[in-house]
Amino acid sequence: MKKQGFSLIEVIVGASIMLLATTGILASYNLYLKASLTNTQSIQTALLLEEGVEAVKQLRDASWTNNIAALTNDTPYYLAWDSASSTWQATTTPMLVDSYFARTFTLSSAYRDSSENLTSSSTSGATLDTGVRELAVTVSWSDRGATTTRSLYTYITNLFGN
Repeated sequence: MKKQGFSLIEVIVGASIMLLATTGILASYNLYLKASLTNTQSIQTALLLEEGVEAVKQLRDASWTNNIAALTNDTPYYLAWDSASSTWQATTTPMLVDSYFARTFTLSSAYRDSSENLTSSSTSGATLDTGVRELAVTVSWSDRGATTTRSLYTYITNLFGN
């Protein structure tokens, strides 16, 4: 006796397996795509933070007195590239990098404790070091209604006494 309809059941089971496999592959691809986009933003942020530190160092190298000492402590500044002179400029005018990332830097006073170690606050016995400033570079961006911020902190010194 020949069983009728058995091939129909095989086709339905086979199609179900294919559908599940395809759904799994698409879900995995969606997760991969989302992770890669997030990773791209993280890499761009890290590069922008490092570029910000290097740009402030270029300002320092050009003239500590005019470009660093003249800036107000704890005021956010933006970096603008001056193509005419091929140098970075500090400005208070808000600017976006790639129309997406907001990068700022702030300078703060640096102090030395009784052991001549740098400290960021005027703790007991600490003295102001006018040849050193604490530098904070911050990059932030908005994505799906939330703002993400990353910062990098370091010290810069009046290396060339200029």
